[in-house]
Amino acid sequence: MHCIQSRFYGAIAILLSQKLQGLLLAESAEYDDDLNHSALDGGAAKRFDWMLAK
Repeated sequence: MHCIQSRFYGAIAILLSQKLQGLLLAESAEYDDDLNHSALDGGAAKRFDWMLAK
């Protein structure tokens, strides 16, 4: 029974590490639907400051 459990948890560890590595690599990629940060400099920043002032 111990051997089966260690294989199971080892397989889960490998799967999760590969998923995490894929997420970290994909994080640096650029996407077409990403927000344009320069578009947020105008009205959005003013509205955010206004909300904080309330």
